[in-house]
Amino acid sequence: MGSFVLTLESYESEVAQEHIDELILRNGTGQSEYAGPLERIVVPENVHRIAKRALANHEELEEVILPTTLNVIERDAFVGSKNLRRIIIPDSVKVLGVNAFQNCESLETVVLSNGMRSLESCVFLSCTSLREVSGGELVSSFGERTFSMCAQLQNVPALPHLERIGARAFSNCEGFESIVIPEGVSSIGEEAFANCVNLKHIEWPTTLSYLGPDVFLNCEQLDFSNVDEDLLWHFPNAFPQHIVAPLGYVKPKERRRLELLYQKNHDGEKAPHDDALLQNAYPDIEFR
Repeated sequence: MGSFVLTLESYESEVAQEHIDELILRNGTGQSEYAGPLERIVVPENVHRIAKRALANHEELEEVILPTTLNVIERDAFVGSKNLRRIIIPDSVKVLGVNAFQNCESLETVVLSNGMRSLESCVFLSCTSLREVSGGELVSSFGERTFSMCAQLQNVPALPHLERIGARAFSNCEGFESIVIPEGVSSIGEEAFANCVNLKHIEWPTTLSYLGPDVFLNCEQLDFSNVDEDLLWHFPNAFPQHIVAPLGYVKPKERRRLELLYQKNHDGEKAPHDDALLQNAYPDIEFR
């Protein structure tokens, strides 16, 4: 693919106008960056790909209009553009690369392409102002840390075909208080909601068939009273120890702590293999 020049608006200086042609979108064979000031750009209709880091770390950038011919936004394309507020990803886009919008701290609204089938890792990591995510009708999976540290996000995006939530996908989302995990979600990865310290309530889908370890790590306010008991029995490592303790189960980290305590108090004697017996040896211990 040849080189394409962006249409730039909001310029006042002749120097800036002279350097418009330095912002070139290429086919991924190299890195293309623009060093001048930007506030608003309109990407022409003949552009099919935005290259790696093409618009990275442009703190002046507030608005980008993407064309309906665009197919690929490469990794790190907009990373660190801290004043970008809204992005509409056209349905022609099939690939949104890793870290594409990471650290876009002012990004509030995202309209996803209806042509994408997944969101890669860290795409919106640390977009601390992000509140609204829509579109994405074909998206079936969120990668690792996709929305991690999005402090203003208040719910899991209700995408109609979402099936898989990756590891740490929503970790450190402090805006979560009461969330709905969409019906159709079957898999939630390790620490997916870890450190969501204000999370109190979850509406669970009936379609869950897998929960990874420590999904709710440090979610100390979360009420688990509405969790299906089958989930507790099949995936006890996903839940805090004090929730699964009545089942006679001890999580590996807690088991190691109890084993050491048992050996110390029993002159080095090996701790019992049975979880219930080990728990019964310390009925007053406070589980985390």
